[in-house]
Amino acid sequence: MLLYWSFLKFAADNSHEIFNFGRSSPDEGTFHFKKQWGDKPTLLCWNYISLNGEPVDTETSEKSKFDKAIHYWQKLPVSITKIIGPPIRKHIGL
Repeated sequence: MLLYWSFLKFAADNSHEIFNFGRSSPDEGTFHFKKQWGDKPTLLCWNYISLNGEPVDTETSEKSKFDKAIHYWQKLPVSITKIIGPPIRKHIGL
């Protein structure tokens, strides 16, 4: 929250009238967080390209793709996650 507050303060101090909070998926935590600051949602169009010729399942949420990985990650000892976490984190978009 401090980071967003700092951005908003900077924008206000420099007479900016618009602040773009960036993308969020509806009903996710970041969506609700941004909405509490007065963010107005704008519908975005998404294009999907299938690399294997199969239709892309747009009904599957991004979160559900990772449910199994999250389940197993939570079972790992913290010492292991500290070793393998940082190298894979840079490949995960938030």
